[in-house]
Amino acid sequence: MGIDTKLYLNSKYEIRDIVKVLETRFDLVDQTVKATDYRPEHKAKVRVEAALPSTPEFYHIFFQREGHDVRMVSLFLHHQTPIGNCIYLSLSHNEEAILIFRTLAEVLGGMLIENDCNGTIEEIDGMLNDEDDLSYFLKYAVINNKLSKDDDVEGLAEVIKEWKGEQRRR
Repeated sequence: MGIDTKLYLNSKYEIRDIVKVLETRFDLVDQTVKATDYRPEHKAKVRVEAALPSTPEFYHIFFQREGHDVRMVSLFLHHQTPIGNCIYLSLSHNEEAILIFRTLAEVLGGMLIENDCNGTIEEIDGMLNDEDDLSYFLKYAVINNKLSKDDDVEGLAEVIKEWKGEQRRR
């Protein structure tokens, strides 16, 4: 048994994209986020904290699935690999970790490394792998879990209609 599960994501994504996938794909428990100089104490399903003040590209993402323990994902932005820059995520190795990272990869695409004795490595094509050719609306719809399947044209149309309504209100 290995010590961690790893997921490499394309560096075009942001932390908020990862958080949104977690919030929309899993039943998460609210957590209390402590007050800071910049914001009051509040509740959130996913908490993101800088891991080290001296390392601005290293974060911890905390969340708790209903009926499970609190999980902490380590996240490194701009992680260098032999094939280029990526986002690197690490989580202790168990079946739940594999489920969490596989779910992220099925949406965003990525390389899942179970770091087990078998050296299991899996490249997963996500719904947003070809994002360079996709519109902003499709990215928004997929990240926010508004589509029931890959070719949900009606769901995409609804997202565009919602966006137009928001634009009129502004």
